[in-house]
Amino acid sequence: MNTRIIWIDWAKAMAVWGVVICHIPQQPESFFIRYIQGMVIVVFFFISGYLKKDRGSQRANWQKYWQSLLLPYFIYNALLYPYWWLKFYLSHGTAPTLLQALKPVFGTLLLQHENAWCEPLDGPLWYLPAILIMHLTVDLCRRSRHQHTILATLCLLSVVLYAANKYWYFAPNLTPMGLMRNLPYYYLGYLMGRRQRCLQPRPRLDAACCIVGLLLSVLLFHIHLHSFYAGHHLLQIALYYPANIAFLTFVLGLSRLLDASLNSKYSPLILKYSPFILKYSPLILKKAARFKQNEPCFKKISPRVNAIVTNLSEGTLVVVGFHIVLVTAANTLRSTLFDIPHTAAYTELQAILTALVIVALLYPVIRIAQHQFPLLIGRNG
Repeated sequence: MNTRIIWIDWAKAMAVWGVVICHIPQQPESFFIRYIQGMVIVVFFFISGYLKKDRGSQRANWQKYWQSLLLPYFIYNALLYPYWWLKFYLSHGTAPTLLQALKPVFGTLLLQHENAWCEPLDGPLWYLPAILIMHLTVDLCRRSRHQHTILATLCLLSVVLYAANKYWYFAPNLTPMGLMRNLPYYYLGYLMGRRQRCLQPRPRLDAACCIVGLLLSVLLFHIHLHSFYAGHHLLQIALYYPANIAFLTFVLGLSRLLDASLNSKYSPLILKYSPFILKYSPLILKKAARFKQNEPCFKKISPRVNAIVTNLSEGTLVVVGFHIVLVTAANTLRSTLFDIPHTAAYTELQAILTALVIVALLYPVIRIAQHQFPLLIGRNG
């Protein structure tokens, strides 16, 4: 696994776009937003488990965790503190008191905890400490001959705790909820990464996984929501995890298909079927003749698209860390230009397009971070 796995870049790029969509105001009862909110985060935990490596010593592991998880967590929270202060001032018409100003600081130190004396500062970054705890759990379990038995037991326990928490709500904060909810997907990714599964695209199988995964995840999540509204708690939880597994199957299948479609190794498959398509379209026929002669436009297009996707994947932290600021700016701009309430809900299409614009605006920041501030993307400077 020393070479870059491009389908993982596609999966992360799509997932980070989904995260931005989740934080754009929409109707809370919308199936689309509930579906995205309920599903998209599992992609990050699966990939974190898939790419989990043992660097030979605890010191080497901790250096990696500090560089890629802990340091970015504190840097982004520090960078967003002025935004929190300005937002407080504009909302209340006055500067915060000392105790009020310290609440987000305490919230950051307590992993985005929220209560009477602390509050989240950069809430979407809760997943960084959650992934750190999962990495440390795996490191501890590796010392035992029964590491997989222990990890499987912990996953089962996390499902039980998550179900109990949904009913009694004893751990309402982001990081503990994320840990309970997402440990099984992290462990699934860890198992597949250790066994080096899914390394190469297989277009036919990936297409089947994509279609079946999407349909099954939508169906299961629809029944899950119905059972939630009907008060059937056990059925709701029983369907939630299979729905997420189906969604994960869909994302992995789609990512691997996108990887294959831009890979010169697979481009002949597209050319193979071009005569049938082109028979019905002279314009496309003309374009394809050129396409075939030059073998292919893929050679020009593919590296550019792959580079953009790879940069978005590397810049996941930039988008997750900064997108809240741009979401607030977009809400304010829309409210000013169209004279609508600041909290008015977006339609699904508006949310998708707005999220795409926000990701595009942050792309130059990613490129700057890659060259000038690598700590912002979890790299050693």
